[in-house]
Formats: sequence, C-alpha cells, structure tokens
Amino acid sequence: MVLEIKDLRKTFTMHAIGKQLTALNGVSFSANEGEFIGIMGKSGSGKSTLLKCIYRTCLPTAGSIIYHNIDLTKAKDNEIIALRRKEIGYVSQFLRVIPRVTTVDVVAEPLIWKGYTREKARDEASYLLRKLEIKEELLNAYPTTFSGGEKQRVNLARAIISRPSLLLLDEPTSALDAESSKKVVEMMLKLKQEGTTILGTFHNTEILKKTSDRIFFMKNGCIEKTGKTHEILEMI
Repeated sequence: MVLEIKDLRKTFTMHAIGKQLTALNGVSFSANEGEFIGIMGKSGSGKSTLLKCIYRTCLPTAGSIIYHNIDLTKAKDNEIIALRRKEIGYVSQFLRVIPRVTTVDVVAEPLIWKGYTREKARDEASYLLRKLEIKEELLNAYPTTFSGGEKQRVNLARAIISRPSLLLLDEPTSALDAESSKKVVEMMLKLKQEGTTILGTFHNTEILKKTSDRIFFMKNGCIEKTGKTHEILEMI
C-alpha cells in the first residue's frame, strides 16, 4: 500500500461573511502501487481540495494521510519539500514557474534535484518535451508566454520526468486537443506500468476508461460512490 487516507476533513473559514465551508467531510481510502484512481464530481465537490491536501498545499483540518508510513498532515515543511522533489509529483491546470526560466530548464530541474548533471537533465527534458509535441524552437523560450495547452504539457513533463512514486493530476488535459491527450494517456499508462500510483481528476470519461482502475465519485466533500471504472461510469 502506497497511500492510506483516514477520515480526512478540510474546513475553510470565510472571514468576509463569517461562515465556514466544508470542502472535505470524512474522506477515507487507500491506494496501491501502480494503481490509477480517477476522481470525478461536480465543481465544488472537493476533488481539487483532496489532491491539494495530499500534496500539502492545503493543511487538512483533521484526519491522516499516510504515505509510506509518513503522515503528511504532520510532516515538517522540509520533509514535504524533499518528498515533492523526489517522490510526489503534482500537475494542476495552471503552470506556475519563475519568469525568464526557459522551458527546457523548467522541466529539467527535478532531475537536477535527483543528482543529474545539468547537461544530462536538459537532454532528458528536451526528449520528453518533443514527445509531447512542444516545438523545437520553444524549448529555450519562456513558458509564461505559451498557450494554455502548451503550458499544460510543460507542467506535465516537469511532474513526470523524475518518475514519481505518487502522481497527483488535477485536470491535466483540460486544454489539450485529442492528439495531445492521446500522448498523455500513453505516458500515464507507461508510468503506471513502472509502478507509479496515480490519482487524477478528469471530466473526460474516455481518458478514464483507458487509464483508471477505480473511480471515486465525490459529492459535498465525500466519496459518494466508488468502484471499478466501468461500474461507476455506468451509474453516473
């Protein structure tokens, strides 16, 4: 077992209106090595908050997130940073990088953290970006100027280049065309075969049919339905 979540809760305080919003309300599940779990639900159901709590960009209000015997809800900040650099990848819909850092260097950085030489890391990054159909002339350009689809592909390349043990995907294909999405699916399946555990939110059910083993359908901060992919897709 790679990940075990018990009774996870997250409440946001809306100071402007003096109210509290419950984003997660007692979420519990486990995930095994090489398993792909798809997460579905309407906007506001808690999907993104769940991923952010696992990645620890959100600190849960209660509950535990056990990753390889480490409780991510209690780990120190330096431990979380080390895990993000070496073992846990995260892809959001939006690329956030330092301005005036080239695309190839943005993607190469995780390999440099793992001890690769800059030259080797850049070679690996260039190869991966080409596979994701980022044009050659864009490799040394600044990704802050790219289109939404190009930014998503750079974001994905940065997250998967170091072959993380756990990969969190928050709508990583929302701005991609069919051909780009196909290549992303191929890469996700390859990572899965190599043992990466993947949790991903998707609106595209065709991608889930090709990749996921199970689906969680979330509503009001809870997992309302869970089961094998084909079973859940037939129910919703």
